[in-house]
Amino acid sequence: MEEWKEYKLGEIAEIQTGPFGSQLHQSDYVDNGTPCIMPTNIGPHLDIKTEGIAHIKDEDVKRLNRHCVKTGDIIYSRRGDIEKCAFISQQEEGWLCGTGCLRIRINEENTNPHFIAYQLSTKECKKWIVGNAVGTTMLNLNTGILKDLPLLLPKKMMQDAVVSILSSLDDKIEVNRRINENLEQQAQALFKSWFVDFEPFKECEVVESELGMIPKGWRVGLFIENIDVMPGGTPSTGNSEYWDGGTIPFFSPKDVNGVYCFETEKRITESGLNNCSSHLYPENTLFITARGTVGKICLTGVPMAMNQSNYALVAKEDVGKFYLYLLAQTLVRVLLKKSNGAVFSAITTRDFKEPTIMPPAYIMKKFEKIVSPLFKMIHRNSQESRRLATLRDTLLPRLMSGELTINDIGDSL
Repeated sequence: MEEWKEYKLGEIAEIQTGPFGSQLHQSDYVDNGTPCIMPTNIGPHLDIKTEGIAHIKDEDVKRLNRHCVKTGDIIYSRRGDIEKCAFISQQEEGWLCGTGCLRIRINEENTNPHFIAYQLSTKECKKWIVGNAVGTTMLNLNTGILKDLPLLLPKKMMQDAVVSILSSLDDKIEVNRRINENLEQQAQALFKSWFVDFEPFKECEVVESELGMIPKGWRVGLFIENIDVMPGGTPSTGNSEYWDGGTIPFFSPKDVNGVYCFETEKRITESGLNNCSSHLYPENTLFITARGTVGKICLTGVPMAMNQSNYALVAKEDVGKFYLYLLAQTLVRVLLKKSNGAVFSAITTRDFKEPTIMPPAYIMKKFEKIVSPLFKMIHRNSQESRRLATLRDTLLPRLMSGELTINDIGDSL
């Protein structure tokens, strides 16, 4: 440890506040343009969540160019969820650091910015940030607080080696994410081909319906005919017996992150499960968020319970689970269109009575057989990413503290 030296973040970085509301108005946001990173876009592990990200006009980017980010910058939220930060990759180069954010730009002469980002994601740094933040009802960060954050750093050569190890795990997780995204797109394209464009059935006779021309033998029914709608529920938060030491994943809308959900922020005990309205839903059950973050869907990667802000949509006999997942995406798009693109505030059981095309059972079964391998690959890749993330999170604090050296790493892997 004699090679490690203590610094304050302000000694090795420039820390700047994003543009204030007086500089960036609501009218400056557009559908297309330069992405603008807001606090809600800061992901759980140094990543930027791009879904629903805001954009601003090119002329406003020029006006606010001092707030544009570069590869290696680190972004924090100024208030609320202040312990998370995001590391800017080449993909985000030139984006805007938005209102409500703080940008850290590391002096790269003797410091690896990615090493600093990993160190800032440790429990120790997060605890320091929360403990030194200001505010009572909502925690707030400012440049002064971040400048005083203490860091223990090895020589740059060792920083580079640590980053090489940890980023190789993150890179593989990102590759799996992209593969899964592609696999899901393939499944969506197959669904559209079969059940929207009817391409495999072009030679079949077609008949009129309230949803347009459909193959003979098909019919228009209701989405709810495909499912049993099952409830969620929360055991009393005041009873520690229901929560302490819980091992059962307990799903809420904030846990949606991809096709499959494996990890949840909260867990409950067997006693908690027995004292709430939720069942323990098996793997590949479809969850749809009904309140809060509305209209998000995912499949359970492992058995889990859920709170009352969601529905479990259990496929009826002859209805494939993966067919149902893709059909539910269509339902959400219909509901969004009916709301004129606005965010709808809640989903009720009435929304599941939306008209939909009902193919014969044998066609659904044939489709399910084709798409099942795609979803199994997504599940397998997600499991591998979960294992890699666990390894990364195990190595991270030990590498950041110097407890584990680069020479030791071969034994750990």
